[in-house]
Formats: sequence, C-alpha cells, structure tokens
Amino acid sequence: MDAVLAQQVQTVIYPSICFAYPDSGAEWIDATLDKLVVEDYYVTTFDAEQEMRRFTDAGGKGIVLRMGFFYGPESPQSQDQLRFARLGIASVVGRPDAYHPFVMIEDAAQAIVAALEHATMGRGIMSVMSRSQRVSNRRFKDATGWSPRSSTKSGAWDRVAQAMRSR
Repeated sequence: MDAVLAQQVQTVIYPSICFAYPDSGAEWIDATLDKLVVEDYYVTTFDAEQEMRRFTDAGGKGIVLRMGFFYGPESPQSQDQLRFARLGIASVVGRPDAYHPFVMIEDAAQAIVAALEHATMGRGIMSVMSRSQRVSNRRFKDATGWSPRSSTKSGAWDRVAQAMRSR
C-alpha cells in the first residue's frame, strides 16, 4: 500500500472473501456486521482490508468487495464439484440446510467493473454474492445498480454443467 500511496493512486478495489462472517442461520447478514470470525486462515485477508482502510484514511477511494465461492464452467473447482456430485459426494462441507455464498465468475467480474464505474460511492466494505444466499449484497446493488445475472436458485449450476459438457 505504501507504493500505491506514493503514486497517488485514486481508487483501489480489493476482492476479499465473505467466509469470515459468523454462522447466523437464516438471518441475513452483510458487510456492516462488525463481528467476524478471525481465524489464522483469514489473517492476511483482514490485514489487506486494514490496508484498504489506511488508503481511504489517506484520502483515496478504497473499496473492499467480499466475494463468495466463485463458480463457472472455466473453474477447476466447479468442475471438481460437479464431478464429485455425480459420484454422490458433497464437495462443500457443512450441514445440508446451510447457506453457501456462491457468485458466478462473470457476475464477480461485473461487480468489480460496477465498483470502478461507481467509485464515487466512496469507501467501504460490501458483499457480492448470488442473491439466493444469506449474505446480502443489497448495499452494493443499491450503490452501483449491479445485480448478479446468475443465481444458484435459477439453475446456474445446470448451465455450468451444460457448458462444461459442450467443451
């Protein structure tokens, strides 16, 4: 961040992760939640988010986008998940009724573009996920007009599987 500040960069977007939110059951949560589960695994992510705060405190426009699990036909992880599903093996750990915040790779890319186009929205931490999950992306949608094209409830995984078969 020192180099960014020295070069007087105006806007920085950091694609972070949303996996540090505590289990909140069916309750909607978003980036305004101030209780996070800070485990060793996420320390570097929170260090990066702190650097973004330092950047904004110095007058820059720093935007943190907390993303969910990426999925899409070009993703090796998605390919593995579908391969495991065909074998009857769950590739995402958790209770069957748990929420898993997924975001299609294309939607994540469009979210970054929207954040750049609306950098005047200032600084902040926002969540970017498919609308079918319990981590809300409402603040980001309201600030940018972005909306995910794909939803895990709208058959997006079926489209990923079809795209992979046609390769």
